[in-house]
Amino acid sequence: MKAWVYEKTKKDPEGVYIYRREVPVPEPAKGFVLLKVLGVSVCGTDEHLFRGDHPEVHEGTIAGHEYYGEVVELGPGATGVKVGDRIAGESHYVVNGHTGEGVIGYMGPFNARGERVPAIAGAYAEYLTVPDYCCNVLPDGPLHAEFWPSLLEGMGNDYYIAHWLKQAGRLRGTIAVIGAGPHGLFTQLFARELAEAPIRIIALEVSAYRRGFSRGFGEADVTVSSLDSDIEAIVAELTDGHGFDVVVDGAGVRQEVLDFAFDHTRDGGATVLFALYDDPAVTVNGRKPNELIFDKAEMAITHKGKRIVVKGITGREGIWRPLIETVHESEAIRNKVMRIATVKGPLERLREDTINAHPEVMKRAYYPFGS
Repeated sequence: MKAWVYEKTKKDPEGVYIYRREVPVPEPAKGFVLLKVLGVSVCGTDEHLFRGDHPEVHEGTIAGHEYYGEVVELGPGATGVKVGDRIAGESHYVVNGHTGEGVIGYMGPFNARGERVPAIAGAYAEYLTVPDYCCNVLPDGPLHAEFWPSLLEGMGNDYYIAHWLKQAGRLRGTIAVIGAGPHGLFTQLFARELAEAPIRIIALEVSAYRRGFSRGFGEADVTVSSLDSDIEAIVAELTDGHGFDVVVDGAGVRQEVLDFAFDHTRDGGATVLFALYDDPAVTVNGRKPNELIFDKAEMAITHKGKRIVVKGITGREGIWRPLIETVHESEAIRNKVMRIATVKGPLERLREDTINAHPEVMKRAYYPFGS
């Protein structure tokens, strides 16, 4: 079968590390199912991987963890799905005897020696095998005809953020979302959808194009740049001088972003960490933000005399069914999500579109190979 393979020792003159290869069609092991790929979308993590920004990923990994497929074969003992089911796939998985979670097409969990093992091969291919518990069966109807179901994996993180805020009694007041890329926009959308009382959403984005997109998207009450020279006065005016009730960090990367989030969360408020940090020197009470995110940890910190709850969130734990039902039942949500995604064509184009990345394409999606 055809597949896009990450080869970190073979940077080409165009600066990318993915190559189209012919590889064997995988066979489903015990508890696994074989899926025919029907569609994929490209995560921001993959965009960085294609450029060699994640050297810890194993040589030869078939990338792709946002996938939509049809069950074509069941491995021994696989349950919960049947041949012919169309599914949206969970990307996180576990391996007995290992610690932490693996991410399909990206990184495996840790073995007993503390080393990451190779990940399950991903979805930038004609077929992939996944554990049966990663398969979320989709109902017939608009999720197939008017929507790109692989997007559910990525946007599920953002539904999870809004869901946690609601369960924690924090989906209220003034909520700041740092970053107005796809995850920031999805967070705006689901915070508004799940809130039981009026809330104010403030989007903070340094890109002029994305600020404009956020304003046109229509979920944020105010969209501003966190680099505005008057940002302190702007935040004070928006929050009556108290700071935001919640800050969702959907940007990450640099210490300055984390400082901004904590500085502008009110006393007694919450900061949600979702975006990853590249700098190993960045810590929160001695722990790396990425550890808090992957562990879904929660801690109370004191920052400049304020007490703040810090919550790390990733994945879609416990929310797949309500997520699917929400999107299935809402034409408005489907339409808004599809404004963010651009279906570029068949998977054969993945490398070309990576090399010739368009700055105003928020999120890429593809038909399967040979379409």
